[in-house]
Amino acid sequence: MKFIACDPSEQRHLPSDVVEHCVFVNGLEALTGADFLITPSRIPINEKTLRIHINKGLCVQRKDVGDLVASFQGGDSRLWRQLIRLKMLSSPPWLLLVGDIKARNKTEEDGSKKFCAVVDGRDTDINYFAVIGSIEAWQRHGGYYSWISRDTLMLAWCELQYRNLVAKDKRGGWGTTFITRGIIKPLELLTEVETTLTTIPGLGTERAHAIYTEAQKYWDRPTLIDCFRIMKDNKIDGVGDKTKSTALKFIGWGNGEHK
Repeated sequence: MKFIACDPSEQRHLPSDVVEHCVFVNGLEALTGADFLITPSRIPINEKTLRIHINKGLCVQRKDVGDLVASFQGGDSRLWRQLIRLKMLSSPPWLLLVGDIKARNKTEEDGSKKFCAVVDGRDTDINYFAVIGSIEAWQRHGGYYSWISRDTLMLAWCELQYRNLVAKDKRGGWGTTFITRGIIKPLELLTEVETTLTTIPGLGTERAHAIYTEAQKYWDRPTLIDCFRIMKDNKIDGVGDKTKSTALKFIGWGNGEHK
């Protein structure tokens, strides 16, 4: 049974047993930000009926843990842009993480300790808590996620979500909601630089916005480094000395000194 609509660009990344259950639809990722969607609807899946399946189904962005970690090296904000598109069309927007991540305690030359991410058994120099922080930021901005250790589990995960969607369709909803989320500034109102700032320990959306706004007094379109300089040198409401020190140490500026 075909219960997965998938963007053609993702076919080579999917396990063969998942591909057997897919219908490939051009433009799915461009429209939704999702790599694939799981649908409970029996209506044929094609470009004309895609929005019906989006409304009933679960839009999923699949991300290898290694790709998630690598995105920190280049300052890639694509994940947040995908979340924005997912939120516009899908409820709830879902991130499926595939792989294994652990932490390794590394001692720097100055004697300070740093927890580096170990991805699928391979060492990296990326801060482990930066990766965890990005996942938490995804949730704070209205996203949901699941984590599986390897691709061979992907079909079983998709089948589980399909059964959940069928049950939801019969009930007319997900059922009783026990937990409500607090009101938070929508991610789509933040710039890419502000979004990146939210992944720094101690800086949430409000502090990130305050830092960016202060930087705009000096630059029309401040960069991430401009914001770090402003945070280091200026007094910003809501950003205390402890928060500033934690953030600057995290990016390698020691005790607030630009190296």
